[in-house]
Amino acid sequence: EMKENRNFMKLKVIVLTVIIMFPYLILGQYGFVVDYTDGELVKIELDNPENEIAIGTSMNHLIDAEFGSNNVLYALPRVGTQFYQIDTTTATINQIGTSTPLTGHMWSGLAYDVTTSTLYASSTTGNSASAIYTIDVSTGTASHIGTTTTAQSVADIAFDNSGQMYAHNLSNTIYLIDKTNGSATLLGNTGFNAAGPWHGLDYSFHNNTMYMATYNSITWEKTVRSVNLTTGNTTSEGTINHFVGGFAIIHAESPGPGSPEPNITVEPESLIFDTTAVGSSSVNMLSITNIGSDTLLIYNLFSPDSIFSVNLSSFDLLPSESQDVQVTFTPLQQNAYDGDLFIISNDPDTDTLGLPVAGVGFIPAPEIFVDPMSLTFDTTAVGSSSVNMLSITNIGSDTLLIYNLFSP
Repeated sequence: EMKENRNFMKLKVIVLTVIIMFPYLILGQYGFVVDYTDGELVKIELDNPENEIAIGTSMNHLIDAEFGSNNVLYALPRVGTQFYQIDTTTATINQIGTSTPLTGHMWSGLAYDVTTSTLYASSTTGNSASAIYTIDVSTGTASHIGTTTTAQSVADIAFDNSGQMYAHNLSNTIYLIDKTNGSATLLGNTGFNAAGPWHGLDYSFHNNTMYMATYNSITWEKTVRSVNLTTGNTTSEGTINHFVGGFAIIHAESPGPGSPEPNITVEPESLIFDTTAVGSSSVNMLSITNIGSDTLLIYNLFSPDSIFSVNLSSFDLLPSESQDVQVTFTPLQQNAYDGDLFIISNDPDTDTLGLPVAGVGFIPAPEIFVDPMSLTFDTTAVGSSSVNMLSITNIGSDTLLIYNLFSP
């Protein structure tokens, strides 16, 4: 007779994981930063620069990076003559050609003039003169325009939307630069001291603001700052985690009132995956729709956490078109995961959209269940037998191995 042992209770502990999801986040205007020390390429929110997305590693000791036509990112080293192009989706860097500054000069900045579709560069001796050039983006060839001894230590240059060139001159001044001859006119004081090569200057067409990525040579605080283009004074937008070797903002001017523009929308606004066994995957679908009046360009679609992946990372959508994207969750260990899926596009109001994603990984295990829990046999004559049936079921998620079944 198999009797129920009432002094023994098998307790089963159930772990309940609760994931709270919020609708997708519309992130602010972004710039790209190349870390001078290690070459890491990151995307930072200009008005909240501690909010960043790591993309990959390009090259250290770059002195500046700048977007040219078709949002191609170019770069120059501080010391050297290589002219590079950087892939903003992978951080891969390739040499296009050679750019040679004046004798005794080091490269210090790059700037793109949208009014003439021309890439410019600056160089400096460090303490006595600075020079301005145009750059042939197909070969890297630098053509010298002019030299100034007024702005003797230009750290970077940038253009506004009217084609006016500005320069950040160390340690603490902003100059207006004549792009036809390189002459400099003082605009004003930045309000803080800076030194060394780790500075960037660029203009955002998204909100018509000049930004500076820099550090204070007295306190060593690294910040992103907005620049007053009337006085030259700067205001901190927040701290940054990098010494800047390149600072660039995509030159995609927002359409004027009434102009056609793309408009991104997604469904659903967050993705929660089924509990998934480690070593396997779960798939959810994400629908991206262009509800605007111009073509929507999806530049990149990715998650910084490789356990969330997509089958499409870039595509175009005409007005009213939709695209379904397969998002896959592949847990590596027994854990609750949450993160973001970032969609980078040419939507003028939502150039970077963050979609919350979450899932739980578990390790498969067998679980035995028997029915009934005890066996009581009929009264049976000595020398004969009675039979009862016992059902054994595996209600777990992995193979149940019965090594032995016996009664002492």
